[in-house]
Amino acid sequence: MLDSLADSIVRLAMSGDQTPVLVTPAEFTFKPAFFAELARQLKSRVKNPIDIDLVREPGTPLEWLGHWQLKRVATKATRMINASGVRVDCAAMLRRPQSKTLVVGCCDCGTALPPWAAKIELIR
Repeated sequence: MLDSLADSIVRLAMSGDQTPVLVTPAEFTFKPAFFAELARQLKSRVKNPIDIDLVREPGTPLEWLGHWQLKRVATKATRMINASGVRVDCAAMLRRPQSKTLVVGCCDCGTALPPWAAKIELIR
């Protein structure tokens, strides 16, 4: 599955001025190993730096708790990758790619996305 997902991400990112975003149900959470393997798959396809942004809009205290947990996932995934040019981090909003960086977003279905985001909806 990650092969075809990585192919889709690269195709979307290289086709224009769009940022691919993995959109999941709100209760869905990925383990750090998912992001580490996704980063490896992407790195095998592109030479550019890769940023994976785990997007969570700030709000209620419960959402801040979710942000803290997401930050832990990002930190563990970054340690597992152990490759230069790859970063997994939390963000309050989706970033646009800078220069040659491949930016991939990941958020739940309730997150407001900018018009330049290309959704890749993941369902159960």
